[in-house]
Amino acid sequence: MPDLAPFGVARRPKAAPQSTLVFGQNGLLPTDPAWESFQVALRILAGGGFTSRLMKSVREERGLTYGIGAGLDLLFGRALVIGNVQTANASVGEVWNLIRSAWTEMAANGPTEAEVADALAFLGGSLPLQFTDSRRTAGLLLNLRQTGRAPDWLAGRPARLAAIDRARVAEAAARVLKPEALVLAVAGEPVGL
Repeated sequence: MPDLAPFGVARRPKAAPQSTLVFGQNGLLPTDPAWESFQVALRILAGGGFTSRLMKSVREERGLTYGIGAGLDLLFGRALVIGNVQTANASVGEVWNLIRSAWTEMAANGPTEAEVADALAFLGGSLPLQFTDSRRTAGLLLNLRQTGRAPDWLAGRPARLAAIDRARVAEAAARVLKPEALVLAVAGEPVGL
């Protein structure tokens, strides 16, 4: 997969009190054996609402945003980690540094046992919620189709999640998360980049 790093940092001036940051890097295709382990790492790093490392660092500890998160997306046959955050123009440089720092920490040291246990409990427990209405069910079936999986793939998910441990999540994070490869697009009047 081609590297996104040459994209670097792109700025689009927009007169506003806040800037919107969209950041990302290459991810893992669903056919990769470490895909589910990486989903756990990403949940811990950026996808877990108030339990994610980025939310704790950027919102709870510093009050620089209302929300920040990232997820794994498929786009034109590529797997991408895509995240976004809005912050005051004066805080853009600080937020960008915090994102890269969290990326570096997860890649270098992986998650804690407690973080893995919490993420696995969420991922295992949230699957039934995908069947609560027809829109969610259709979305899940579409996702299975897009990733080349049959609906019976879901039946094996609990066993696959149960086989994931801290070491596998740390290995996936170290393999995939590349702070030097993070790219950024900013709309606003950012300061500190």
